[in-house]
Amino acid sequence: MDTRIPKSDAATYLSTPAISVCVGDEDDGKKTFTVHEGLITARSLFFRNALNGNWRESDDKSVPLDDVDPEIFAIYLNSIYHNQLPVFPASGEVDGGGQFETLMKVYVLADKLMDTTTKNTILDAVICRVRERKIPSPAALTIVYVSTPENDPMRRLVVDVCAQWGSIDSFANERPPADFMYDLLVAMRKMHPSTSPTERALAGLNPAHYRIKEGGSGEVKG
Repeated sequence: MDTRIPKSDAATYLSTPAISVCVGDEDDGKKTFTVHEGLITARSLFFRNALNGNWRESDDKSVPLDDVDPEIFAIYLNSIYHNQLPVFPASGEVDGGGQFETLMKVYVLADKLMDTTTKNTILDAVICRVRERKIPSPAALTIVYVSTPENDPMRRLVVDVCAQWGSIDSFANERPPADFMYDLLVAMRKMHPSTSPTERALAGLNPAHYRIKEGGSGEVKG
């Protein structure tokens, strides 16, 4: 493979200063990453603002991210440096749904850092995972709904996926957020618009199916 490129296409961020990003808290293990300022400020409006000369971090060349998981930040850096997302389980390990959860965490971080390019990269990766016939777990849905605003594209994506291919069995052991369930109901009603009830359907609404046993158990009377 020919790896030669025009000089004008060389990465310009390589000549920019290095900054330190202190990720995590003392209890869970703080980790310091060294990043090229030119690269991360080109991608992240958060870092651009932090290093524009008006914040203390600009003088220190050090930006704290106390509420971020170092492992998730490392995946984020892989994305901006190499356009790769190391989320596959290691050889011999089983992916028990954790891939969706990891992707959602990186998406939430990219949203915090105001990095639209990485958010779009994660949206593409989630679609790739869905094409492998996988559905986001309730835990992954919770990550999205707790940390993103209404009408966020990731919310729309997971709702569309679950409305089309989800199963009630997916939520047997863990309930997703109430807001997700509402959005899911709305999406399903759009897929199957309500119509006026037919005489046959109304006749099939049998009161006996809803009788309460003596003692008020709420069970159907035999």
